[in-house]
Amino acid sequence: MPSHDWDDEWFEKNGNSLYSAISYCMNTWRTYGRIGSHGKEKYGTFRDHPYFWDGGLHSLIWPGYVYTQNRFIAYTLDWKILKPITKYTGLHRLGLWYQFQVYNYAIQKMCKKYPEIIDELVSSLNGYELVKPGIFGKVCGKTIHDKYWVTYKNESE
Repeated sequence: MPSHDWDDEWFEKNGNSLYSAISYCMNTWRTYGRIGSHGKEKYGTFRDHPYFWDGGLHSLIWPGYVYTQNRFIAYTLDWKILKPITKYTGLHRLGLWYQFQVYNYAIQKMCKKYPEIIDELVSSLNGYELVKPGIFGKVCGKTIHDKYWVTYKNESE
């Protein structure tokens, strides 16, 4: 995984680009996709934890909030009425598909704008498998992730 320290020359050259790319991605996800994210820069890479739609109204109004903001909406309206309806009508799957497209769009746009930091933007994403080449760009998240992350097999197998 690309790792950079604060005193590296890399941060002087690319640090502002990385921070503006992270800010753009998180703002785009929240504004257009209603995706909550606790993203940050760590060791010169973009780390995120996206919160996708769970089928209820609460997560659309307050995306990414850990605590319940409105008990009536969260427990009465969502759990008893909306989540079962969105699940069985297929609306939840459609909403997730849309959010995945917004997630991919924001990353692809930043990779086009800052081609020198593509590996730093994509290698440590939790949703790296959602970054796919297509109409938004040519970056493949799985390829970049696999370049830096190694999985060891269990020796007992």
